[in-house]
Amino acid sequence: MAGFTFAGYPAAVLVDDGGKPLAQKLWGSFLPLTGNVDGDWLEVKFGTDLFWVHKDETQAEGVLEVMFLDIGQGDSCLLTIPQKNKPPRRMIIDAGAGDNLVRFLNTKYRRTAKPVEFEAFIITHPDEDHYFGFDPVLDDSDFQAATIYHSGLVERTAAKKNDTLGPRKKIGRRNYATQLVADKAELDSLLTPARIGRKQYPATLRKALDSPRVGDIRMVNVTDKHLPGCGPRDDVTIEV
Repeated sequence: MAGFTFAGYPAAVLVDDGGKPLAQKLWGSFLPLTGNVDGDWLEVKFGTDLFWVHKDETQAEGVLEVMFLDIGQGDSCLLTIPQKNKPPRRMIIDAGAGDNLVRFLNTKYRRTAKPVEFEAFIITHPDEDHYFGFDPVLDDSDFQAATIYHSGLVERTAAKKNDTLGPRKKIGRRNYATQLVADKAELDSLLTPARIGRKQYPATLRKALDSPRVGDIRMVNVTDKHLPGCGPRDDVTIEV
């Protein structure tokens, strides 16, 4: 590969060898270059196909893209963070409860080289309408995640209803869950078939543990202050 360029504002038109427009890429979209140049035209790869784009419709840097997705009940946000001379970083924060997210991803990345790599899937908290939409994404071989981040609170079956988040300690008038699951090894040890039972959240995390397309699973919370790789010295800061 001979480097990268990005679609200029408001969009870049991709044409075939005869100059016929075949596709459009919105401002900031990542365009891999093949290295072939014909006057003012640059050859780019889009999926498995090759196109030409006029250099005046490109720019040297990408743009930060924040997409809030209509996934029904709950929330989902897709972040695309540009990097100089590198493919963009992609993250998904929450996923809704159904398959709206995976259907959106299959549409957005239908012509992108597979598998599509995400730096992070982030589960802000274990309510169904925030995490369960990751379930069909984990089933889809077109997508993979370097790390899944969660809050550390992991539901499991328990003899007592109040113990489904693990041991608790009473301080004053309040009971606090004391078992935060920090890393992949701890999660793997906790999520046995008996502990999962019929509960959806631990079943989704177990699926992630068993998936060859998930690199790591770890807790992130207020003690971390920032998402790894998105601290005060980085181009984009994500505060936790």
